[in-house]
Amino acid sequence: MDYKLFGKDARHFFCIKNRSPDLFHSIQLSKAAMQTNPYLAPTANLDTGDRWSWDLKNLWQIALYQKCLMIVQFILFAIILFVVFYVQIIGTLLRLPIETDGYWFWGIIIAAGVSLLLVTICITLLCSKCWNLAIGAGAFAGMLIPGANLILMLVINSLITKRLRNYNVRVGLFGANMNDIRIQQQEDIENSVSYEPASHQK
Repeated sequence: MDYKLFGKDARHFFCIKNRSPDLFHSIQLSKAAMQTNPYLAPTANLDTGDRWSWDLKNLWQIALYQKCLMIVQFILFAIILFVVFYVQIIGTLLRLPIETDGYWFWGIIIAAGVSLLLVTICITLLCSKCWNLAIGAGAFAGMLIPGANLILMLVINSLITKRLRNYNVRVGLFGANMNDIRIQQQEDIENSVSYEPASHQK
């Protein structure tokens, strides 16, 4: 073949193509790569989906259970204080008979029972989530013992609060601040950004 009709580049092209197809393919890829501008910044592929790591999922569930525990615990303590002050004021100071057959009395008893049941469930879930099922079962049995359940509530609540604060989650009167966990999730997403090379950018 007379390569003079095509020039020097055409002769080099035909020689390489006939010699090695793999080498010809690699040169084509090299030419495509040379068309990109190496000075342009890579394109960030931000995944803004609701991605949760295993640790953050567990932390979110623990914080949610602890928030429920704090709210129900507050309601239970409010009922107990109301009953104590009512008995002290009506029965001791005013020396009036305490009515136990009204709707309000049975309403308080039912509210206290439901609150105590919810506290027991939250304590059991927290112990099972933070440690294991055996400790959760032991906590459930301990919550059925009068007097010991109050101590158990305070001890487990303090341990859970300490664990959450170790993960930079603020804990207030009504439980953990869930926004702190959301902020950690966004930081994890930003730190795990995958960058794709800017292909065919001139």
